[in-house]
Amino acid sequence: MVSYHVPIFFLSELGLATHYVPSSRVRILMEQLASIGDPSLAQINKIVEDLHAERELHDPVTPLTGAVRSALDIAFSKPTVEKIVESLGTFQASPVPGVAEWAKDTLAMLEMRSPTSLKVALIAIRRGKNMSLLDTFKMELGIAAAYC
Repeated sequence: MVSYHVPIFFLSELGLATHYVPSSRVRILMEQLASIGDPSLAQINKIVEDLHAERELHDPVTPLTGAVRSALDIAFSKPTVEKIVESLGTFQASPVPGVAEWAKDTLAMLEMRSPTSLKVALIAIRRGKNMSLLDTFKMELGIAAAYC
């Protein structure tokens, strides 16, 4: 049995998705989508429309809002990995609630990664911003193949 624990509403809150489907309904969503032999956009849309909902009060909210989101936008708008790391280092001293902890945790995650991988990922993200989804997938496949 597959278990879905992805906070899908985060995607909606961050503007990366148009609908939020509660985790309790994801299995139903997947089953209904899988049951369509040759799905049309209208069929898919109807299923998602029928199953979407507003975030419930007990659902956690994304930590990437307010001052933390502003810090994220500032830090990750820098042109190089080194400048991003420098900016995150500055945010570690922030007196604003949540920002210093977020910056410290983010730096710790980045420090566990390969510097080369971070630089490649940054370039890919920046290039992908102006590419079609298909071209982005092709680029990512090429990067993954090169790393293998």
